[in-house]
Amino acid sequence: MLSVIALLITGLSIAQTSVNTSGGTGSGYEGTTTYSIGQIIVTAESGQNGSVTHGIQQSFEMYLLNNSETASPKLSMKVFPNPATDYVVLEIKEPTMETYSYRLFNTQGNILESDKIADQQTEIDIKHLPSQVYFLQVYEHIKPIQSIIIIKY
Repeated sequence: MLSVIALLITGLSIAQTSVNTSGGTGSGYEGTTTYSIGQIIVTAESGQNGSVTHGIQQSFEMYLLNNSETASPKLSMKVFPNPATDYVVLEIKEPTMETYSYRLFNTQGNILESDKIADQQTEIDIKHLPSQVYFLQVYEHIKPIQSIIIIKY
C-alpha cells in the first residue's frame, strides 16, 4: 500500500514539469521580470462539429525597434519565420538594394553575423546559434535604420 502511494506522489510531482528552451531575468530602472520560452507544442484536432487547439502555447510579441533618428519611412521590412529554428528570411521591398546591409547581434551586443543585402529576400542561417533572443539591425550605408527582435528556439 505504501509503495502505491509513493508511486502516485512521485508521478504527481513531475506532472507539471516543463522543459524550457531559454529564459532569464531582465531588469531596468522600473523593475525586474523573469521570463522563459517554453515548449512550443501545439496540436489541432478538427471534426464535423468544430475544431480545438490544445497543448502548451506560448505567445510571442514582435517589436520593430525604431526611433525618429533611425526610422526610414520608405523601407518596408519583414522577417519570417519568427520564432525560428534554422533560418530567418529578411524581406525588403526596395527597388535599389546596393546600399543596405544587416548585422545580427546577441543580447550582449556582440555582432554574430553581418553581410550586404543583395536581393529582396535574404536568408540568414541561425541553426548553429543557441536558443535565445537576437537583434537584427538593417543599415543604409553605415546608418542603422531598422531593428527587429528574432527569437531562436
